[in-house]
Amino acid sequence: MSNSGTLILVVDDELPVREMVCSFLSRKGYQTVEAVEGQAALDVLQTTSVDLVLTDLRMPGMDGVSLTRAIKERYPSLGTVVMSGYVACEELRDELEEVGVDAILEKPFMPEELLAALAIALAQGEPK
Repeated sequence: MSNSGTLILVVDDELPVREMVCSFLSRKGYQTVEAVEGQAALDVLQTTSVDLVLTDLRMPGMDGVSLTRAIKERYPSLGTVVMSGYVACEELRDELEEVGVDAILEKPFMPEELLAALAIALAQGEPK
């Protein structure tokens, strides 16, 4: 499957993280759009048709769990990947799975782990 034309919304309040992830994804053929926090991501989704949302878990305002919940309510087939340094906690993992996150990435992660998580989440949105 070609990544060309696949648009990923990258949501993270840390500019260096967003820049690094977007740069890497661009080199892999993905298109990206950025948001600094959850509400900004929902605003982007109202005006832009994205294929997947890659979000941080801990952000000011709306966190990644609340954002994923809102996305799944409004756009049930949209793939979501949550990245965080805090997902080792089993309760948190259970909550993420309960809201419908398609993949969880534990920071720090390797580039191939990011690509694998994206592939899983993108496959969730494909027609069977």
